[in-house]
Amino acid sequence: MTTFSTFRDQIDRISPPWLRNTIGAKYLYSIGVQLDILGDQVQQGIKRRFPQSAAKALDADALALIGLDRRIPRGPSETLAAYALRLVRAIDDWKQAGSCFSLIRQLQGFISPSTTTIRIVNNAGGWFTIDAAGVQSTFQSSPNNWNWDGNAAAWSRMWVIIYTASIWPVEGTFGDGATYGDGGALGTTASLATIAAIQSIISVWKAAHATTVFVIFADDPNSLNPFYAVGPPMPDGTWGTWATNTVSASVASRLQTARYVDAVPT
Repeated sequence: MTTFSTFRDQIDRISPPWLRNTIGAKYLYSIGVQLDILGDQVQQGIKRRFPQSAAKALDADALALIGLDRRIPRGPSETLAAYALRLVRAIDDWKQAGSCFSLIRQLQGFISPSTTTIRIVNNAGGWFTIDAAGVQSTFQSSPNNWNWDGNAAAWSRMWVIIYTASIWPVEGTFGDGATYGDGGALGTTASLATIAAIQSIISVWKAAHATTVFVIFADDPNSLNPFYAVGPPMPDGTWGTWATNTVSASVASRLQTARYVDAVPT
């Protein structure tokens, strides 16, 4: 049985001999080619709506449109295959939206293929962690070891801690001669676009009641540990402002191995 796989084949099959065996065949062929092109485009368009098909075809534009629809941005270094997998999981992930762990997983996906520990801590000293290996854990400090500014009544506040030493290490200090205004962020090698994307992910995936104070880029992997006791090097009630005034000087309030980025664009 003969199989006709293209419009060109079909047109040739149904054409009468007097047309198929003359110069008319060239005109019919040109029509068939256009129909085949249109058919291929329709077929490819249907396939591209599926993330893994789009990734297999290396169609970053199609994935970007799917991601826009599902509100999942692609990370700056994230592979097409990894991004497609996150888009496939989007429906299931959205069922968990609003939880600390769902937010952390979205941030870790955005950071991939780099891996790092990410934590969320709330005003009551509740800690939620997913480490670089993907192991998640919770811890409630007692007594509360996260005293940002002494405001215990601000129950809805939370902080997102990303350990960035191997991804976007801290850089520079004021007065070191560096030139600012180059489009980069201050104090970290993360770009402004990356920071804006992280801010957006937090805004979209956090719980509706939660107020995110800062995204903390921690350079020291041993810092801001949920198992630390109350007091330095943890927040000791003075971290609400950059500096604390003493009788003789103004001293830094916060841990200097980290950078503190507003969770909401200013």
